[in-house]
Amino acid sequence: MLQTIRRRLGHPFKATLALLESRWSPHLLDDVMERLLQDSRIGKALSRWSNGRLPEPRKSTQASESQQAAANRRGDPRLSTEARHNMQLYVVRHGIAVDDGAGDPDDWRTLTKKGRRRFQRTARAFGNLGRKLDLILTSPLVRAVQTAEILAGETDHGEVAVLAELDPKFDVEAARKAVANRAGNAEALAIVGHEPQLSAVLAALSGVRQAEIDLEKGAIVRVDVQSLTDGGSANPRWWLKPRGSRKKGLPLRKDDVEQEVEASSARSERKTKKHRRGKQKAGESLNPAESGRDDGQESTAS
Repeated sequence: MLQTIRRRLGHPFKATLALLESRWSPHLLDDVMERLLQDSRIGKALSRWSNGRLPEPRKSTQASESQQAAANRRGDPRLSTEARHNMQLYVVRHGIAVDDGAGDPDDWRTLTKKGRRRFQRTARAFGNLGRKLDLILTSPLVRAVQTAEILAGETDHGEVAVLAELDPKFDVEAARKAVANRAGNAEALAIVGHEPQLSAVLAALSGVRQAEIDLEKGAIVRVDVQSLTDGGSANPRWWLKPRGSRKKGLPLRKDDVEQEVEASSARSERKTKKHRRGKQKAGESLNPAESGRDDGQESTAS
């Protein structure tokens, strides 16, 4: 029966989606696909089935009246007809750069080796999700351009272009309007820039206070937006940490208690590892020739 379905639908992954379509809502299918594509082995298999091109999450063309009413009551944009055509906006802060005291003008500061290596890992993790970027816009500053080049090298993408308003000397409103004008009908857009401009953009779109946002160098944040110029229109989805792990929502600052708990946990972990290494070294040295005793007898080794 499965072979018959495959012959009729032409693709084993699409066949599975077709079987689930009558039982699962479209946005839930998209979430399932998103989770599947996080696994590199599944991604490779899907790539082989799709002639080297990973399938994109499907977009629903119509939401049921009951789903629409429920979504409106909850203020949840994911089930609305408009939200199904939202833009995926990826906000990317440049990687670690050389200090501004190195003698070069700020505009010409480059990524450090550590900055390149760490963002390469993050960009690769993003690329493994199988998302195509229709457009990558970057600040004209060198460290941002280099970050955008690394991102482009690890993803399926369209145009890569410099946008002057992503220079941090421009205010948030100028940046938002310029990005909106340049984005056109792009469904997936990445902007690569600097702080505090980028956290100001995220705050303006999401309604979260800028002081609560903690955007690390090399982080990638996904928000789904209905409009780039209207406040509070974003649906924060997830963000990739500079080391490549993914977390839900926006990158928010931790309070003093959380920071102390994490610091204490890290110190405890370091002590445990140090203790284990010490025991391991001691165990390696306790062989019969070195211990001075073997089954209760004096050692004769000189």
